[in-house]
Amino acid sequence: MSLKMGKKAPDFTLPSTSGKKFTLSQDCKGKACIIYFYPKDFTKVCTAEACDFRDQFGAFREKPFPIPDPLSILKILPSCITSIRSAILANS
Repeated sequence: MSLKMGKKAPDFTLPSTSGKKFTLSQDCKGKACIIYFYPKDFTKVCTAEACDFRDQFGAFREKPFPIPDPLSILKILPSCITSIRSAILANS
């Protein structure tokens, strides 16, 4: 499934690293969100992708699609929460 920038994503609920369930329509209500998917933690490609979002964060505020505050960047991994938590700790 692909979405055009500025279109609403379908609602979903997933486990999160906080231990709570994350529901898009509730947790991002009234916020702009960038959602990206990646295949596996602790890989050069996934780390580079996350760093690129961080490094290019300001570009998301530029024309032709300025994104208002607050802006959240959400990454989704089809893996276990334990792997994601380990990656967060290793990269903090």
